[in-house]
Amino acid sequence: MTQNGMRHFRRNLMGGIFGLAVAAMPIAAHAAAIYPYAYASNQITGLLFSGQAPSNAASSNLETISDSAQYGNGISGYQASGPINSAQTISQAYSGPGPAPAATYTAVGLGNFTGARSDSSIGAFVPGTGSAVDNVAEVYGNATGNATGTNAASIEFTYVGTGSALTLAFTDNYALAAHTTTTAGGLASAAIQDTLDINSNGVTIASYDPFAVNALPNSTSSAGGANGNSISATRSFTYTTPFMLAANTSYSIVLKSVATVSTVAVPEPGSLILLGSGLLGLGLVLRRRNGRQARAYSPVGN
Repeated sequence: MTQNGMRHFRRNLMGGIFGLAVAAMPIAAHAAAIYPYAYASNQITGLLFSGQAPSNAASSNLETISDSAQYGNGISGYQASGPINSAQTISQAYSGPGPAPAATYTAVGLGNFTGARSDSSIGAFVPGTGSAVDNVAEVYGNATGNATGTNAASIEFTYVGTGSALTLAFTDNYALAAHTTTTAGGLASAAIQDTLDINSNGVTIASYDPFAVNALPNSTSSAGGANGNSISATRSFTYTTPFMLAANTSYSIVLKSVATVSTVAVPEPGSLILLGSGLLGLGLVLRRRNGRQARAYSPVGN
């Protein structure tokens, strides 16, 4: 290659590399703007069955809790269990590039931390007052892949039937939010779930979902800037079984409470176009170079 040809090649090559650099700049400059956000909180108080406490002596009267958080390739999680007459709590699961946010059961807030967090706890069963359950999951930011936060808290009672129906009552304070930006898109979803199962001899004979029965929303989502509705409410639920629990028969009654969030970041369309332009420019430079080298080494007369 001649000296002039080499200089021309270097200019084109630097132009292609500059195109790639310019293409990458919007991604870095607007990183905070493209991150989606999701939040779910589920707080249950006054959980009682027929207004009475089951016997704490029963070995199957258990509380179990777990939480997990994943941001990119980082994963965090905890779990614990114990009798219903003692409180159960675990550390907040957190995964992210910065310090963990405060372990609170209310929203830390969009943009106040980057990562995924999740936490849950169950208070000790108090006769006449009942049990309390706290769940929270929250995620903001996602530069390397999907981000999720989820937890579960369950209470299992052994209940001896009296020949009458069983009544469950509790109050639920819950909140949901999902957010994506209009220009960048992305996906975000948040959901909570409460389920009550009544089991006899290892078989589930009834399952109750208070949100479904009362036609209440328990999830929200956002895609490509279409922000999901933020939901915040306090509801009191009462459920009476449509059948009698046989006298002197043991039943296993399980209430499970779950909060889940997930997000997926989507690069801005403008950034993808610029990045594609940079790659195209670099490809043209390499093609010209290959063409010149082919002509330089072609036999005379061809």
